[in-house]
Amino acid sequence: MFARLGTTSLALVAAAFAGCSGSRSGEALTDTTAANAATPAPDGTTDQQIRDMLNEYLTAYYRGDATGLQRFEADDFVVLYDEGFEEPGPDRYPRVASAVKQNRWFPQPVAFDLGDTRVRRHGDVAITYGKMTETIPGKARAEYAVSSTWVRGDQEWEVVQFHFTPVRPKPAAQR
Repeated sequence: MFARLGTTSLALVAAAFAGCSGSRSGEALTDTTAANAATPAPDGTTDQQIRDMLNEYLTAYYRGDATGLQRFEADDFVVLYDEGFEEPGPDRYPRVASAVKQNRWFPQPVAFDLGDTRVRRHGDVAITYGKMTETIPGKARAEYAVSSTWVRGDQEWEVVQFHFTPVRPKPAAQR
């Protein structure tokens, strides 16, 4: 499933899901979810700035702005869909542009709310997670569990993965 991810991205995702016990550069990982959330990272980035980048990224997505997506996505970016398949960024740019041109993209205006999206920073890696509410004209409102992994490169933060899956109501027996 992760065959298309670059080795750096795969290592970062693996570290994120393995309890974040190490980092690629050997420094201790720092969880900034709570008390340190407003404290800038060594590069000066705050959690709010990372949430703002995520918001800009999703705005580009919903508008069908392939150029905007490319501005944020790493060369080895991959999106993981709820149906269980992955799609690298470069493979979808032409598809997105074609869908927009043929008026098959999202009907506008799309509204989304990232709610209380959380950010965990670990050196040059930031992981976002939370729930997103999506409102598309002519469709029922939908809620998704979303996560993304951002890596600080030489100049900018880049998103290396984005995942979303619909939130389904719990069965009555589990409530």
